[in-house]
Amino acid sequence: MGLLEVLNGVCSLDQALITDQSGAKVLALTKSAYTPRDVLGSPAMLKLLAELRNRFDVVLLDTAPLLAIADTRILAPHADAVVMLARWKKTPVKAITAAISLLQGRGVFVAGLALDRS
Repeated sequence: MGLLEVLNGVCSLDQALITDQSGAKVLALTKSAYTPRDVLGSPAMLKLLAELRNRFDVVLLDTAPLLAIADTRILAPHADAVVMLARWKKTPVKAITAAISLLQGRGVFVAGLALDRS
C-alpha cells in the first residue's frame, strides 16, 4: 500500500506509512500500471498534505525531475519550499535556470539548490 491507495481510499494513511531504519515515516508510491495524471493536484492530495502537516514537524516530498514530469510542477506550489537537486557538471545550467524560472513564475519559494556528484 502506498500514496495512490491512500488517495483512493483503499487504505488509511497509517496502514500505508512505513518506518525506515532512521525512524522516519515514509509514504511510498507503490508500483502501479496506471498513475492518474492529475493525482498530485487532486483535492485528495491537498487533504493528505494538510493531514501530514498536522501530524509531522517536517514533510519532505521527493519528486521526479521538474522539467521532465508534469506531476512535479503540479505539486511544487503546494510545498512550503523547494530545494532543487542538480548533478554537478552534468545538469546543464540552462536546465537549472529554466526550472528555477518555472517555479518562481508559479510563486514557489525556491529555498536552494543542492549539487550531487553521482
